[in-house]
Amino acid sequence: MRETYFVLRNPIDFKRKPQRRKGRKVFYSFPSRSSRLRGVFWFWLNSYIMPRKKSITNYQLPTYKIHIQIAESFAGKVSPAFLRAAARAALKQQKAKSGSLSIVVSGDKTLHDLNKKFLGHDTATDVLSFPSDDPTSSYYGDIAISYPRAIEQARRGGHAVKAELQLLTIHGVLHLLGHDHYTAREKAKMWKAQSEILVILKATSNSKRVNSK
Repeated sequence: MRETYFVLRNPIDFKRKPQRRKGRKVFYSFPSRSSRLRGVFWFWLNSYIMPRKKSITNYQLPTYKIHIQIAESFAGKVSPAFLRAAARAALKQQKAKSGSLSIVVSGDKTLHDLNKKFLGHDTATDVLSFPSDDPTSSYYGDIAISYPRAIEQARRGGHAVKAELQLLTIHGVLHLLGHDHYTAREKAKMWKAQSEILVILKATSNSKRVNSK
């Protein structure tokens, strides 16, 4: 009858010496003391010094709903998708929570009336922001943009009207999120955020243009 021999394996010692046979007896080579110490060292290193990163489960990316309202006289000149992209880029860059906001594109008279009624300024302006009164609400507020003022400022700046509308949308969203420019420090912080968001928008539009070809 053929005898079967079983080899003991230690997970710590990967460099086992071959077993030695003598007659019908089997002798096993157990790991040395230094080998056992190495195993304890690596267990300590993996458990305490280099812990594994905890996986994040059930995480959902924030979602944003952007409601657009464009006056009839400018309906064919302003793209709602263009404004939504600018607003979402600003919200993402600021790491805002899921929520919604409204953007109204109208004429100088509407902006003049809103500026006078709510802020006490008897002048027309390019963009106005009205943050939500409830800080716990997921609704961020309303933004009003003057399309004629956007055309004028784009002409003076030497860039496209779409770029000016982008900038005004971003500016309005940052105001809804608490940014302001009363002091030099606040202005520098807000202008820096605007520049970063515009870079993100440019990169996104370029990638879409390349993928569409």
